[in-house]
Amino acid sequence: MKTYQLQITINENGKELYKDIELSASDINELSEKLDAFETLNQSVAHDDLISTVDLFNEKPELVPLIKNMIEEGEELSESQLLMRVPKYVKQVLRVLKS
Repeated sequence: MKTYQLQITINENGKELYKDIELSASDINELSEKLDAFETLNQSVAHDDLISTVDLFNEKPELVPLIKNMIEEGEELSESQLLMRVPKYVKQVLRVLKS
């Protein structure tokens, strides 16, 4: 894993914002994927929702694999099978949130 140093300069209405960011990635292609993912989030998720989601995943990182697994299972199940799994999913999420 490499650590990439990014420097961003933004000029707006006579003001400048400088931001140094460190991102870890195995190579430049993975770094590009991470930046593309951020761009996708920025375009599809409202600011407040994005900040809340990042805060939540930062506080409870174990939610990420749990949600990923739920999505993967949900893609393979019928709607009725998925509805039967909802109580299990809710219990799993609540367990993580309470920990």
